[in-house]
Amino acid sequence: MAPQLWHVGALSDASRTCDCSSSLESPSGLCAPGTEVGVVMTQSDIDATIGAFAIAPRRRNAWVSIVWRFHGAHGYLMINSSGGATNHRSDIYGGPLLAQRTRFATEVLGAVRRAVGADS
Repeated sequence: MAPQLWHVGALSDASRTCDCSSSLESPSGLCAPGTEVGVVMTQSDIDATIGAFAIAPRRRNAWVSIVWRFHGAHGYLMINSSGGATNHRSDIYGGPLLAQRTRFATEVLGAVRRAVGADS
């Protein structure tokens, strides 16, 4: 079994009866190039999200899982963070280089590695 972890970012579910767009988060408040939705993530939001990604693997003993998949496609937060058209940040999580824009994903993976330990 390989549980999949993801954060939908600024993508909303059209099947919902409520308008949740004001609570959606993304690097620059965009769900697609030129499409503003939700709010721009603050450093506190980013830190909390990175921490949340590390929670499930810490509970791995209950799941007896040795494989974790990180969903980063379909406009979800990780791909939204790495795209130059959807990440307009000027801090350490943005910039013209892909290496700069993938910092969020790198930090998520690092937090998970620290949570599960080097021997896992």
